[in-house]
Amino acid sequence: MSTALDTYDVVIVGGGLAGAIVARRLAEAAQRVVVMEAQGRAGGSAARGAGLALLGTPEPYSALQTRLGAVVAQQIWELTRENLAYLSQTLEASGLPIHRVGSRRVAEAPQEVQQLEQSAKLLHDQAYSVTMEAAHEQNQLAALYTKDDIAYKPAALVAALLKHPNITLETEAEVQAIKQPSATSTPPALLTIWARKRYLRARRVVLAGGAHALHLGPALRPLLRVVQTHCLDLAVNTALPTPLILSGGQIVALAEGEGWRVAAWTPQGEPNAWPGLLEKVKPLCPQAIVRDRHSGWVAASQDGLPIIGALPEQPNVYHLNGLGPWGASWAFVAAERLAALLLQQQDPGVFSIQRFL
Repeated sequence: MSTALDTYDVVIVGGGLAGAIVARRLAEAAQRVVVMEAQGRAGGSAARGAGLALLGTPEPYSALQTRLGAVVAQQIWELTRENLAYLSQTLEASGLPIHRVGSRRVAEAPQEVQQLEQSAKLLHDQAYSVTMEAAHEQNQLAALYTKDDIAYKPAALVAALLKHPNITLETEAEVQAIKQPSATSTPPALLTIWARKRYLRARRVVLAGGAHALHLGPALRPLLRVVQTHCLDLAVNTALPTPLILSGGQIVALAEGEGWRVAAWTPQGEPNAWPGLLEKVKPLCPQAIVRDRHSGWVAASQDGLPIIGALPEQPNVYHLNGLGPWGASWAFVAAERLAALLLQQQDPGVFSIQRFL
């Protein structure tokens, strides 16, 4: 084990999309940043997921209004619009393609048709460009179409974000513990971070996304639920020009190269999703051949919104977590708010961890 004790402004635990965005934002503000990634390469769960960022949420807008109220529901959709703008700007600046593929949120039962029709009316009243479509040839019933959703290559985007002289990426560097400075420390008091094969110090630590961060921030556990994600890469002979969102957002299918990628998620403790996932795929592409499949874990907050901020139990340890299986729809706007908190002490607003305290 190395005895070198490097010092950074910020240590970011987790080299997924959210961690990479925060690292780049801080690096551009002249902060010296190290990203600690437990796996052999950066990307996290985003690199193995659907690569689709939505306008709004998979949950029908009418249901979102019922659950959180009209004001918060509209605010959430505006935040996801802002997220798409950040994503588009970043892809363009990185020289990566921007694919505005849109999506179709598919109704699979008569009551869901009514819910989507109500959602379409509410969204039209608020000047969103959405279309309620009648039965599509690949859908069982109707669908709510949005045109602004963006498909992108997560691994390529993460790699581009981490290319900055103020960012150090360390892979196979699982963080084991974070030690607060002693009460007698003289300024500047530094956190000590133990990771596999080395340790280092920093003024602040960011636990960026995912279930992996929970053992380092145990006080966050009551606020989160662990979600298992699943992904199938399929060889198919059926084109899929527009991504399909099924089962209230629990399944998404989109084009991937010459085939399809089908991603799904299930809360911890529910039955294995593989059989149900395959059942959903069969009517869409009966001749599909599974080329690859894999599973992972993400963390979702209790109210479905990202969690940003520090807890009293861990001063200078900041959380960017709870983005859930649709993290790409939040990652940029959430990371920007965390960066603004760290750099200018700006309140994260609706994402603040204080809402749970």
